[in-house]
Amino acid sequence: MTTNPYAPPCAPVADVFIPQGKPAQIVLAVRLIWASLAVGSAYFVAASLMTRDVLSVGPLIAGLLLGFSIGVLPPLFLAYKIDQGRNWARITLLVLVGVGLILPFFVAGIVPTTLSGRVVFGLESLMQITAIALTFIGPGRHWFQHGTHVT
Repeated sequence: MTTNPYAPPCAPVADVFIPQGKPAQIVLAVRLIWASLAVGSAYFVAASLMTRDVLSVGPLIAGLLLGFSIGVLPPLFLAYKIDQGRNWARITLLVLVGVGLILPFFVAGIVPTTLSGRVVFGLESLMQITAIALTFIGPGRHWFQHGTHVT
């Protein structure tokens, strides 16, 4: 048999990896972000209620709402976008958690002084670092490649 000089060139083509659903690492990362926010919010509310003797109810409620809107809503939005596979959301979360971990070394009064506050801060930090690591390594990082995830 002779080869056809007019045939198109042939080359072996590898199969393209297309994930079949959301990786377990992403599901776990999003749940860790939610858990971190739940632990932090519960501690924030409990600590605020302990100062109730000092503050009247109006400023207490205003402080709780302000703290919730600044400390909980943006990370919830980022967790939602990470769940959808948005790369900018995991990078934004990485920067925010990095700043949140470094800032206490430079600004006095940010690190909790009580043992319970330090335990909660450490637990939240551990959950957030684990969630970020899950989005940057292994199958979790493939979820963020442009156009390859299926929601």
